[in-house]
Amino acid sequence: MLIQISSLRNMPVLCLETKSILGKVLDIVADPKNGQVLAFLVSDSIFFNPKVVSCQDIITIKPDFIIVPKETALVKPEEIVKVAEILKNKTKIINNWVKNQRGEWLGKVEDVLIETESMVILKYYLKGTALGFQTQPFLGTFKENRIISADKIISITAKAIVVKDESEMEEKEKIKATVPELA
Repeated sequence: MLIQISSLRNMPVLCLETKSILGKVLDIVADPKNGQVLAFLVSDSIFFNPKVVSCQDIITIKPDFIIVPKETALVKPEEIVKVAEILKNKTKIINNWVKNQRGEWLGKVEDVLIETESMVILKYYLKGTALGFQTQPFLGTFKENRIISADKIISITAKAIVVKDESEMEEKEKIKATVPELA
């Protein structure tokens, strides 16, 4: 199943064992090296005391809720080493700035498309931005909104997501189309 993170926000996490709501989804925690969703950040109370549920502990994701087997599936972020490292480094996907290899700011990630079987991010939805300096973008909407495929991602850091230049992507596609297959 394909689902956008915006559809998962505020989605209840249900415990199969107790048939109770453990919390609501706040965000995803994804591995910046490969776009693999590792866990969901979950608010378990009215106080901002987020916990995480590892994707390995999820039984299923339905259109209206996520099911986990036991209450112990919801843990403190520091209990999952990779998740704790990503959160400590503040490497986020949603609301992270995106720029191309030339340093041109393209916008901010406002949503992603996830394939729920593999828990991999397939597409990044960008909200366009204004012209920016090489070091930081301005706010605004002079750049158009766009969708970037995960295979165009070069790197993800706490400061920005870097993608292949569109001209370079187009050139590679042209080369593929014009170079004959070797027999």
